[in-house]
Amino acid sequence: MNMQLVEEIKTAYADHVLGYEKGKGIRNLDFRASQSTSPSEACEILKEALGKDFGYNEFHPNLLLHFPEDCKVTLAREGSVCIYVKTGAKKLPQAGVVMADEMDKLGNEIRCWWD
Repeated sequence: MNMQLVEEIKTAYADHVLGYEKGKGIRNLDFRASQSTSPSEACEILKEALGKDFGYNEFHPNLLLHFPEDCKVTLAREGSVCIYVKTGAKKLPQAGVVMADEMDKLGNEIRCWWD
């Protein structure tokens, strides 16, 4: 597991990790991870950093397992949970399958956002 990404997520979501009052001055609401990873590793990184029971409204890390393993996922936070996906050869799931509020094509990536 990429421990650098785990630490980046812990900082970006510090309000969740440390509690709102302690973490609000540390969290990063405009965050994009320094590296991409597979959907399954991204799921494990979120669980390691934020706890196995982490969820945010409709989002849960296991939703990332709906993305094909040949995708590259960049974990992010844009106020709420966000990811950027570079697609592989396989078709991506529909927004409803992963319960994303937004799923938009931006250049060569797909931005998925949950609120």
